[in-house]
Amino acid sequence: MSPVFFLYIEEMKSKLLRAFLVCLVPVVCIRFYLAGTSYSKDFHVYWSAVQAWMAGGSPYGALVAGDPAFVFKYPPWVLPYLAPLYLFTFEQAKAFWAILELLALASSVRSLVRLGLSVRVVLFSTALFWYIWLGHFYFGQIGLFFLAVSLWAVEKSNSETLMAVKSSIVVFFSSIKAFSMVSLIGIWKQVF
Repeated sequence: MSPVFFLYIEEMKSKLLRAFLVCLVPVVCIRFYLAGTSYSKDFHVYWSAVQAWMAGGSPYGALVAGDPAFVFKYPPWVLPYLAPLYLFTFEQAKAFWAILELLALASSVRSLVRLGLSVRVVLFSTALFWYIWLGHFYFGQIGLFFLAVSLWAVEKSNSETLMAVKSSIVVFFSSIKAFSMVSLIGIWKQVF
């Protein structure tokens, strides 16, 4: 077989992969968006906390009905970042949050490719863990934002000053989840 034939086959595989992605990506985005606007129990905690905080109450007293483990357990410095949720009804806020999660996932994929990983490896690993991403959307979790920010911080850290700023941002966002662990002390009997 001639080398031209093998080049033709490789070109066809590349075109087929692109066509497949052009068809698949919108379907996945719609599926994730619908998941993000359906259940959103974790997101309800953020939204309820912001509503209570902006009304002058304690965000830590905004319980989700029927489940004492679902309380706002993040440090107070997270509230200003969540404050725009106050402007929306719960249904509108869920839609806004789902769109932000889609952007965070897309940003993470883009950052991985920019960091030098093969597009195929990134797409394969993203597809391999689709169920984890779907869970993030379904519950309205905040983890995709941490992933996007962390990858942004790693990406193109050329100068020492820029690296210090980005490292501070990663430490800041990492502290949000570490703070959550401390809050479990208050309900340790129910957890264990």
